[in-house]
Order: sequence, then structure tokens, then C-alpha cells
Amino acid sequence: MHALTAFLLLLPLLTLPHSFAILLRKLGKYDEAVEAYMRALNALEQSCGPDDAKTTACCHNIGMVLQLKGDSRGAIKYLRRDVDALFRKLGPTHADTIKSTSHLIKIMDSIKGDEFQVQMMELKAKQLEAEFAIHGAGSIEYLDAVHSLAETLLHEGKFDEASRQLKGAIQLYEKSHTSDHAEVVTALLVCKNNLGMSLNYQGDKNGAEKAYKDCVKGYLACPKHGEGHISTALARNNLAMMILDSENVPEHKKTEALGFLELAIAGLEEEQRKMSDVRVLSKNAQQKSKKNYGKRLSKGISSLMSFGEGQEAEETLKQDEGEMKEVLGVIAGNLASHSDEADGGGMEHLRASIRKNEKKFGKSSSDTLLDCHNLAVTLVEAMKRSQDDRLRASYLKEAMDLAKRISEGIEKQGELSHFSKNDGENWGRWLARKEGKK
Repeated sequence: MHALTAFLLLLPLLTLPHSFAILLRKLGKYDEAVEAYMRALNALEQSCGPDDAKTTACCHNIGMVLQLKGDSRGAIKYLRRDVDALFRKLGPTHADTIKSTSHLIKIMDSIKGDEFQVQMMELKAKQLEAEFAIHGAGSIEYLDAVHSLAETLLHEGKFDEASRQLKGAIQLYEKSHTSDHAEVVTALLVCKNNLGMSLNYQGDKNGAEKAYKDCVKGYLACPKHGEGHISTALARNNLAMMILDSENVPEHKKTEALGFLELAIAGLEEEQRKMSDVRVLSKNAQQKSKKNYGKRLSKGISSLMSFGEGQEAEETLKQDEGEMKEVLGVIAGNLASHSDEADGGGMEHLRASIRKNEKKFGKSSSDTLLDCHNLAVTLVEAMKRSQDDRLRASYLKEAMDLAKRISEGIEKQGELSHFSKNDGENWGRWLARKEGKK
């Protein structure tokens, strides 16, 4: 029998299990779908070969179903086979290759530990080359790829290579300067922030300080960010902590670093006030009309400008407020921890915030307990550093009172937006240890 005729007669038998598997997947019968896909894969490997497009597509489908089942490691095995075939057949710059590679990297990144770090690094390097070839140095795609690779390199302790990649990307952008679009500038600033982190790890404090200051300057100049944006505050915090955590810090540098933390706090607090105004405006806008809602929002809240519906903006506002509150607590804690004053400004800020949230949301609210948590952590750290027995005893008593409050609050309320049951149990165990030492 002619080979082509034989293949055409066999084709329905090859595609039947595959079609049946697709149906099972759509019905949510994932175990049965995997079995059907496996039968189809065995048939395709024997008839078409392991590198045929139909065979590797079947591998892709198996990987996707295994991911739906929660078997990420099994999914990676089959998706990697599909990605490797796409690199060989279509090349690294093909849209299907880039899409499948990005998806595979995302799954690898979701698995804790170092199991897939080397593979991720290899795939991210290939992705980086592809994005540069397609979009060029001034593109958000290329800068995002550099940032992604740098994160993995930093995780692996490859600081020299991470710095090299980040410096190269920044220099290429500044040389070509192809776009001032806010999204592209943001991607560039993320690279500068990562460069500061990498150089700091390498021990190049001067280089790290310059990178962080460039990052802060860029955020302040970018219309999308500005003085009160979370990214600006975090960049200032990173800059300040790099200085404060160094050895033998001159007094003028310490003062400068504490100033960065104070500016970050002031910017976030001003943004919080604007958010309160937007919340009032939001309710009025929803009552009047949902049309052109984004135009009614305060220009200071750049993250809300793109939303057109009142309720959607309201939900985003809540998320932004929650994230801002967490960042504010961390920075206030850092300020308190490094202040020479017995009662640093950061501690007082957290105490004032606790009182404010008690009145607004209640003593056991998530926002109130989050401030209690941040203040308790700050007090514990201050207690470790203090040489004054009286202060240490005062810090310990306040931290224990807060720990009891957090533990009881979470137990009473159950799961809260900023906490889990484990958080309450951890504070409860810490409190029990301290009470046992009395």
C-alpha cells in the first residue's frame, strides 16, 4: 500500500483520541483527558515522529491539562518539550515560541525553591535575545525581559551577570532613546532599581547609590508616578536602607537617608489624602453618571485614570489603599528602627495610624491590626538594639500588648485581608515565650 494512502486511512484513528481529549478537557474531566491525550501522543509519535507539529501540539495540550490539575511539574515536562520544538522549527522570534516560552517560565516561577531556576535562566536569556531582535532596545518588551532575567540571576547569586545585563539594557535605551512612553519609562526605572540592588549585593555602594538616585529622580519626573506613588516611595526606601545598613555610616549620610524615608512617608500620606477625596468623588460620580468617570478622578491618583466605570475604580481604589498602607507601615518601621530618638517618628506615625483606624474601622479591623503588626515588629527590632534597660522594658511591654491584641483579633475575626490564621498563631507563640521568661 502506498505510504500516503496508509497515512490517510490511519489519520481518523490518530485524531479521534485527540478530539475526545479536547471534549473531556472542556467538560472538566482532566484525568480522563490526560489519558486520552497520552493515547493520542503515543499514536502520533509512532506515525508522525516525535518532532512533528501535531505531536508537539499534543504535548502542549497535555501540559495545559496537567496544569489545570495542579500538577505543575508534570506540566513543565510536556510544555518544555513543546517549547524546544518551537525553537527548532519556528525560531526564537516567532510569536508562538515567545507566547509558549512565557507561559512555561510563569509555571516554573510558581514553584518555590531552586528546582527550575537554571532552566528559567536559560529560557529567559533566549526570550531576551528574541525581544531585542523583534522590538529593539527602547521597547517595553525588551526591558521587561531584562528585568525578568535579572531577577532570576539575583536569586541565583549571579550579581556580576545581573549587573552586566541591566547596565547594558540601560545604556542601550539611553543611547537609542526611542520612546518616552510612560510604560517604557517605568520598565526602565524597574531595571535601574534592580541595578541598585545588584550593585549593593556586589558591595559597590557608590554605584548602587547612583542607580537608586537615578531611579528616584526618574519616578519623580514621570507623569505616571510622581511624589506620592508607591514605586517612588519604595525606591526612596531602598536607597535609604542601602545607606543605613552599611558599616560605619557617616552622620551626614545617615541624616540624608532618614530624610529619604521621611519624604517617602510624607508622599504616601499626601496620596492617601487624595484617595479620600477621590472616594467622595467616586460616590458622587456613581450617583450622577458612569460616563467619562476616569476624567473626574483626581489627577494625583494616576493609577485610577484609565478606569471608566465607577465601581471598577472603587475596587481598584481599595486595593491601592491596602497596598499603600502596607508599604507605609514598612517604611515607618524602618524610620523608627534607625532613628536615634527614643520614640522615633516612625513609631509615632504607626501609633497615630492605629488610633485613626480604630475610630474609622474598629479595633479588630484588618487595617488596625496591620498597623499593630508593623509597630510590634518595629518595637521588637528596637528592643534588640537598645542599650537602655528602661526603654527595652517599655518596648517589650508595648510589643506584648500588641501581640496579644493581634492574636485575639485574628482568632475572633478569622481570615482577614492582610492576615491569615497562622499570623495570629505566630504572634500567640511569641507572646507565650515572652510571658514564660517573666
